[in-house]
Amino acid sequence: MNEPTAKDLYPGTFSRHAAAYKARLDEVMARSESRGRAAVIEWVDPRPGKRILDLACGPGTLSYRFRCASS
Repeated sequence: MNEPTAKDLYPGTFSRHAAAYKARLDEVMARSESRGRAAVIEWVDPRPGKRILDLACGPGTLSYRFRCASS
């Protein structure tokens, strides 16, 4: 039998802290990973009509940057 995950047991906790998690992640990414993200965006070369799958990669901050880069 599968054990319930923490998210199953405490869904309210994850929902309450989602915004703070995203804000902290944005801060860290802006400081220490911006060059790496820029390299990924350049390598993927997003443009209108191109499909990109960002699967299970956090709150979607990289997907947002792909969208902005393709506009």
